[in-house]
Amino acid sequence: MEKVVFVVDDSDIYLIKSDSILRQDYEVVTISSGERMLDLAKKIAPDLILMDIEMPDMDGFEAAAHFRATGASAPIIFMSGTVDSGVLAQGARLGIENFIEKPFDDGELLERVRQALL
Repeated sequence: MEKVVFVVDDSDIYLIKSDSILRQDYEVVTISSGERMLDLAKKIAPDLILMDIEMPDMDGFEAAAHFRATGASAPIIFMSGTVDSGVLAQGARLGIENFIEKPFDDGELLERVRQALL
């Protein structure tokens, strides 16, 4: 059975790009907001979440905190245009598995997802 990867981003460009990179190896579910991700996670348990930090309404930090509060332990990889020490520290407090800086390289994304799912 293929591993299920949620890709959460308000940018269609990154949803499409991530899907095209990952779909050969994983079942990819693209989701446009943190709130929708939380609703869907009640029905489908993701094996990994690849999530943008900067989204309207609910940012990635808030979505990750709500997801972790359910007791879910699937790894989360944050995607962001800015990965600085503050982002890294806040992510560490939430148990974020890894970070990938946008724009990302196809091979880098695939390898980080593979490593997180080992």
